[in-house]
Amino acid sequence: MAALEIVKVDNAVPYAEMIDWWIRTRHALREENPVVQSHLYDPSYLAWEDVRLKRNPFFAQGTGLEGYLVGICQSPAEAMDQILHVGKNVLDSIARLHRYDCAHRTRLMRTLDGDKQDPRSIEEWASILGATLGRLRANLIRNPEAEHFHLQTYDIVSKLPAIHYDGDGNTEPLQQHYAVGYYPDQPTGIISVEPHLSRAIDEDAWRVVSQFGKFGHPLLRAFLRAGAN
Repeated sequence: MAALEIVKVDNAVPYAEMIDWWIRTRHALREENPVVQSHLYDPSYLAWEDVRLKRNPFFAQGTGLEGYLVGICQSPAEAMDQILHVGKNVLDSIARLHRYDCAHRTRLMRTLDGDKQDPRSIEEWASILGATLGRLRANLIRNPEAEHFHLQTYDIVSKLPAIHYDGDGNTEPLQQHYAVGYYPDQPTGIISVEPHLSRAIDEDAWRVVSQFGKFGHPLLRAFLRAGAN
């Protein structure tokens, strides 16, 4: 096997304005640094990003869910059908749970898109993500190929540095710097996903699955955990 290749990623933290305000408040109150606490969640987020960006078995860049479909789907088309099915199930669940609360459904979708930084909606999306991944993980014990892919991904993640943050929160959003890794001799997907070419009925489903992985971000998880204590 070839040596592990590392790719650096630099972008803004999801919901950076809210997270930066929370970190500053914790510092002002002389409470424990939430960034230190958040590193407990780095491995799972880096594994998600690793699959989404570099180790995707079906697409040049996907959603992060694709690793759970190894051994189940034999082509990018099959994988896309399964992924859209996940998104549609999420939307159906939201519609049933909030059948008479159109305002909250709107807040959820605006929060998903990053247009709104609503803690209640963020918490709900994090719960939706957790429940979705819990169902998919249950399949790993019956799918040795996906389990092997999963274990190998975490082995790669164990060799990566912790996520680093900077930014003053005033003139620029809180930034994150992390790395993903891959072995060049292992096959990965080459199909580019073009959401604008999808059927209209699938657009919102893709909107969900392509974005809800950010609700597993370490700082968001630390934020939600602090709110629960």
